[in-house]
Amino acid sequence: MNNIILHRVAIHLTWRCTLRCEKCGAYIPEIYAKGLAFDYDYEEIKHSLLTLFEMVDMIEVITLTGGEAILHKNIIDLCKFLLEYQDKFKRIDFQTNGTILFSDSLLNVMAKSDKFTFFIDHYGPDISTKVEQNVELCKEWCVNYMVRKYYGEDAHMNGWIDWSPRKEKISKDAAQKQFMLCANGRLDQRPFVIYGNLLTLCAMPFCRYQIGAQPFEDILTLNLADNQMGIEEKRQRLLEMRDTNFNPGCQYCCGIGVDPNVKRYKAGEQVKRI
Repeated sequence: MNNIILHRVAIHLTWRCTLRCEKCGAYIPEIYAKGLAFDYDYEEIKHSLLTLFEMVDMIEVITLTGGEAILHKNIIDLCKFLLEYQDKFKRIDFQTNGTILFSDSLLNVMAKSDKFTFFIDHYGPDISTKVEQNVELCKEWCVNYMVRKYYGEDAHMNGWIDWSPRKEKISKDAAQKQFMLCANGRLDQRPFVIYGNLLTLCAMPFCRYQIGAQPFEDILTLNLADNQMGIEEKRQRLLEMRDTNFNPGCQYCCGIGVDPNVKRYKAGEQVKRI
């Protein structure tokens, strides 16, 4: 059997966040407005990872994300758990928004492996108020980190794009062409995302489903907790998702990297809270 290597698997730990970014790709302001901000169950996440580790030979990058991943009450336990399976991944990217000071307990775990890296998104000193302190803590604890500066003239990627769902669903043919052009559709870079016991191809379809902007049946999914499916059957489903030439969720999306002239917006702009 050929080895199964996945480029990137994100673990969406929580819908809770300290920010309400207007152009958030996870639609966090809408999530809060609908009362849907919650953490995924830690035991469920562990079970999903154990199942996935049994299915694949290697994951190049595991991303811890949300919402704000640090808010998950079991984040330290999860990092300790991942340390036990370092033969299954090359790197762990821990995404955070620079609003929460890293605890000694978290830094102590992160320092145990050079595979961990904090990706600290900096939306400006008025929003990401803990960036400088966290950088000093990372240096003190010898933890890998990278700051992505999202403000000013030299903003990372020149800012964000608009992830708003399409107002009208496009045709399958148009979506298929878009999928093959999209950064998330490139065969060697396709990102998978774990939401509790569910594995999806690309984050956007499930995020849109959460806010009622697209139906569940138009999401490519694998239920990692499905006891009616054996490991080999799950592995075959994963390969189908990895190698597909069409993601139905693209019919509701504008894609990323499809239009080189797409409008960019200031990252981290906050929705006014009532």
